[in-house]
Amino acid sequence: MGIKDWIMVVACLMALASGLIFPDQTAIFSPYPKACMMGVLFFNFLDILPKDVFGSVRQRGLEALGLFLFKMLVLPALAFFIFKALLPEYALAALLLAGMSCGVAGPVFAAMFEADVAFATALVFLTSMAVPITLPLLVKALAGLTLSVSVWQMMRLLGEVVLVPFFLAELLRRFAPVLVGPCRNVRYESIITLFVIANMGIFSSYGHTVQDSPEILVSTLVAATGLAFLLFFLPLFLFRKNPDTALNAAIGCGIMNNAIAVVFAAEQLGAGEALTAALYGIPYFLFLIPLKLICGKLKNQSTIQSA
Repeated sequence: MGIKDWIMVVACLMALASGLIFPDQTAIFSPYPKACMMGVLFFNFLDILPKDVFGSVRQRGLEALGLFLFKMLVLPALAFFIFKALLPEYALAALLLAGMSCGVAGPVFAAMFEADVAFATALVFLTSMAVPITLPLLVKALAGLTLSVSVWQMMRLLGEVVLVPFFLAELLRRFAPVLVGPCRNVRYESIITLFVIANMGIFSSYGHTVQDSPEILVSTLVAATGLAFLLFFLPLFLFRKNPDTALNAAIGCGIMNNAIAVVFAAEQLGAGEALTAALYGIPYFLFLIPLKLICGKLKNQSTIQSA
């Protein structure tokens, strides 16, 4: 990882810790996580053309379908049953997080890790449109719970977060191309700033809970770390013969919309599931470091074998 990668990971972890340690001071950022994620996507979409996104799905049709089904159906069910056997109180949280759509930050880290950014973006679109249907079905089938979810409202939320910045970037390229260059020049600093604000805003809501009951932090963090290990490294192992696919699979499965999962869990499930979704952000950023190292080794091995 380069110095910029380290700066991003450290800044995000420090912002996360600040939200937990100084909840009252960082609460001013709590209304802005959604806007920040839209901003991150806008900067990422500046170099991604619509034809590239849809073209990546056409070119990798069967691969895209297989990865989609694995991400949205197979992996959530597997996570649920593993946690039901080992940590049953966290089984529902595991199902929620594993079944959530690919994270809007995924294309950012795909670019950072030199993976297929257009394909990572396509996965965000596809899973965002499907999760309002697949997640309630999984929760009903596996946990026996009925979620009072408005499919339209959930699709509208995810569509707003993903589609609005996508079309804003396209409008900027078409009608104000002179501004694209200056936006690219401040992209790195802007993305870090937006991530920091979003993390402080999200975690400020849970600072008092963690401070009042620190034992909750330990057990929930253990569960979130175990889940992150499963979501990042199982796809990496299963798709290891194709390093680019393995990296896209690990990013798509491990980096999900946990900020949306926090809101969803708080409204539909309970405080435990919401806290697990929030604390998932800690291993989320920490695991980016070994992920980059492992994928670098896979690419080197692939190059040697093809030479």
